[in-house]
Amino acid sequence: MAITLRSMRLERGLTQREVAEQMVVQRPAVSKMERKADMSISRFTEFVEALGGRWQIRVSFADGREYSAGHQA
Repeated sequence: MAITLRSMRLERGLTQREVAEQMVVQRPAVSKMERKADMSISRFTEFVEALGGRWQIRVSFADGREYSAGHQA
């Protein structure tokens, strides 16, 4: 099951206005981000940080090698 930006925000108990204040954008910008199919890593990072989180990506290959990348504030 894929998680959406909106569902993450709601689970954290935050309004779009609260996230917008943390990101220093207008509330409609947050609404637009939540509806977008894709966005830049930097914008995603801003959104996740506004929720109080950080992100990590794990890449796995058939030979068993794994790599992780993420953002830490």
